[in-house]
Amino acid sequence: MLNAPRRWMDKLAKELENTGWIRSKLEPCVWRLYQHNILCGIVGVHVDDIVCSGHGDFYDEKVQALRQIFPFGSWKSAQREKVIFCGAELNQNPRGEITMNQERFALGLNEIPMSRERKQETENEATEEEKKLMKGLLGGVAWRANQTAPWLSASTSILQGCNHQAKVKDLLDANKLCRMQRAQAEVGLHFTSEIQEPMVVTFTDASHANRADGSSQGGSLTIFTDSRILKGEQTPFSILSWHSRKLKRISRSSTCAEVQACANAHDDAEFARQLLFEFENPQGINHHNSDSCVSTIPAAVICDAKNMYDAVTRIVSSGLQLEEKRLSLEVLSIKERCENTNSVLRWVDSDQQMADDLTKMFSVDRILLMLKHRVCSIVFDSTFTSAKKKRQERRDQMKTITPWDGDAKSPDGS
Repeated sequence: MLNAPRRWMDKLAKELENTGWIRSKLEPCVWRLYQHNILCGIVGVHVDDIVCSGHGDFYDEKVQALRQIFPFGSWKSAQREKVIFCGAELNQNPRGEITMNQERFALGLNEIPMSRERKQETENEATEEEKKLMKGLLGGVAWRANQTAPWLSASTSILQGCNHQAKVKDLLDANKLCRMQRAQAEVGLHFTSEIQEPMVVTFTDASHANRADGSSQGGSLTIFTDSRILKGEQTPFSILSWHSRKLKRISRSSTCAEVQACANAHDDAEFARQLLFEFENPQGINHHNSDSCVSTIPAAVICDAKNMYDAVTRIVSSGLQLEEKRLSLEVLSIKERCENTNSVLRWVDSDQQMADDLTKMFSVDRILLMLKHRVCSIVFDSTFTSAKKKRQERRDQMKTITPWDGDAKSPDGS
């Protein structure tokens, strides 16, 4: 029994390859099918669950051959009914667009039971039983956060970081998170079919020293979208990956945290582009010349740290004018990856930074709106005016507006 999953996978891999499917080297649980060097089918496997997608008679023939070899218990089409794969609910519309959520799972998560008196003891340490319940609840929320709800990632990660020394206030935050995710149980991911000029865009951000142990939180969000996004247009998108986690090095400043997070974001973006290149090419990616392969897919990394942006794109003086000189090597690495892989670093104000929701507790509005509206836009400001200053300017403009009295005469005397 212990060897059964491995033997099943070996058997499945052998039969897939015998019938013309090519296994991904970057994602070994994924196989691709090509006809005349054009991708026409894809299969993903998790233990004994299989999900496949494709089009054309050649693809249908290969899938039918697979079903004859393996007597699957059930075989459903997401275009006709809801399909469950790895706990996620999948649906596909006639245009080929896919929605994925975990509504039933989200509604099944429950708060940690606490009396009214206990809730008042916010600074008291949690009992071992309460810590156990908190760990279980956060584990459930983390499952959804990792699968279909990026907006839950930061709060979950930060709360998990204080589980061992949890206080009653942390239990209350965990319950608040549970209520929040239940209120948005129907929100999931949407994969569009309307992208005309594809590119990969990655948002990166960091929050300095905001975890219980004094470490910093870094986050990134990578989307597949249309290149028109760089022109300020609203474009459809599909989320490819995201993360929100503790940065490995203790940061002495916010710049240090931003640089670490940006380097991690570049890794995420490059891996996504490597996968996309591999899927589009039967021969896969050439690891001896991977940069030239990745460069065929345009990309942008979006940050809101002005000093880091300047260090990467403008400054050439000693130490890149960074207060922490040891950051220079990491900044130069980011600059080199941009140059070698056809990627640009762009600055936006913090109000447009989607990854901000991946670094702070209960900051969820940006990504939730993005997921609900199913479009994204980036407006670049050549004056590099901060969001805080823009908000103040709007408030000042509102103060200078003089209310019009309908009974008074207009300036022209009418």
